[in-house]
Amino acid sequence: MEGLPLFALAMACHGADRDHDGFEAPTDCDDDHASIHPGAVDPPGDGVDSDCDGVDGPSDAFSDQVVLAPDARRGLQFGHDFVVADVDGDGTDDLFVGSQEVPHYLDAGEAYLFRGPTMGSIGFWTGGFGEQLLGQSVAIAGARSGPEVQLVMRSLEGYWVVAPGSASGYPGDVGGTLISAANRDDYLPGNRVAAVDLLRDGARDVVMECGLDVGSTWVPGVCIVAAPVTEHRVLGESDVIIDGAAFLGSSFAGVDVDGDGREDLAVGADGESDDAGAVYLFPGPFAEGHYDVSSAEVVWNGEHPDDWLGQELYGGDVDGDGSDEVLACAMAWPEGERRGRLYVLNETVSQVDQAPIIIDGPPGVHHLGVGAAVADLDGDGLSDLAVGAPGLASLVPDVVGSVLVFFGPLEGHLDVTDAGRVFAGERAGDQDGWRVRAGDVDGNGVQDLVVAAPLADAHPSALEAGVVYLLPGPIEPW
Repeated sequence: MEGLPLFALAMACHGADRDHDGFEAPTDCDDDHASIHPGAVDPPGDGVDSDCDGVDGPSDAFSDQVVLAPDARRGLQFGHDFVVADVDGDGTDDLFVGSQEVPHYLDAGEAYLFRGPTMGSIGFWTGGFGEQLLGQSVAIAGARSGPEVQLVMRSLEGYWVVAPGSASGYPGDVGGTLISAANRDDYLPGNRVAAVDLLRDGARDVVMECGLDVGSTWVPGVCIVAAPVTEHRVLGESDVIIDGAAFLGSSFAGVDVDGDGREDLAVGADGESDDAGAVYLFPGPFAEGHYDVSSAEVVWNGEHPDDWLGQELYGGDVDGDGSDEVLACAMAWPEGERRGRLYVLNETVSQVDQAPIIIDGPPGVHHLGVGAAVADLDGDGLSDLAVGAPGLASLVPDVVGSVLVFFGPLEGHLDVTDAGRVFAGERAGDQDGWRVRAGDVDGNGVQDLVVAAPLADAHPSALEAGVVYLLPGPIEPW
């Protein structure tokens, strides 16, 4: 080795592992510090990514989980929305997954039904022609399980309703029922659909964003049609119509906030008041008729302009008191910075900053709260909370999405350092955590997590095909 430069001599003696921790660059993200390498213990909150996974704190890689990507086509965006529920009544939850199929050249959109626990595809529906975006938003309506279960898919045509056992194909060709506008002067379909038991015990009714086109101005509302839907329905003749607020219907959640055993309806209006956003809570059950926002029992307003409160809503008994809370996402909090904040609200709280539980997103464009689920994930009898922080690839393409799990009992003001488990994506821009749901999909009696990454590349030739990850429970703290 005589005559070698000093640097070359050092490399010849020690290889590329400068800090002698057993890992070489680029696998070792900091080859000058032996305490930083893949597999290292990563204490949260110290500002150092000790295990080189892109997250400050311990994490699991989504790539280590079960992956569901049945139709890996470029631009499919599989998992843009999905629902977990026992469709066939066998005691195991099934998956109904929507794909808005953008920027696929047709943009027809698709939706898939998978049977648990095998996750085999048992149904597939597609838009009949281009730019329908079928599957952008999906829901499971009707009975809790059995022959009256109905699958609902948002489309530019309206809201298609099909039976789980119907033949695959375009809903209009396989016995699907459409809820749509009578004409351009009638209530028109919006972007969101949900299923909430509001009109008849035991049946989840179809709750839809709708609105009127008044002088080229969109006046939004909420249309509710009783389930089961057995014939074509006109939106303007819905069993219940709620209107009277800007951006009403950006999201929905069924929540039993008063503990009476009947679901109430939380409705988001994310663009209200200079995009501060708002959430309206309407007590259930509803009688048929026309309502406006003055019927709301509680109205929560966003803290700042550009917070977008109500962009997403969820429900669940987070504190274990026997009544549900409303989980309201302000995805652009604070003031358009887009860290994201999730408020856990009950009817005793009049202002969101008084919420008994608040979770803040990490600095940067993470959109915490866009996905969330409440369930007993570790099997200790207490509710836990899984929260997605997917980022938004169209704004900041280098953000790596993640899901933070907070184990109960929960209280107070929390952030990423309080998470007991962090599941992290490996590729920037996949939007891991865009949707987060919980259910027993493997049939072992324990709640599992299901997480969507709708812009994940299923393989090099299937860019933005999207995947759904199945994280089997129990999920316990590190």
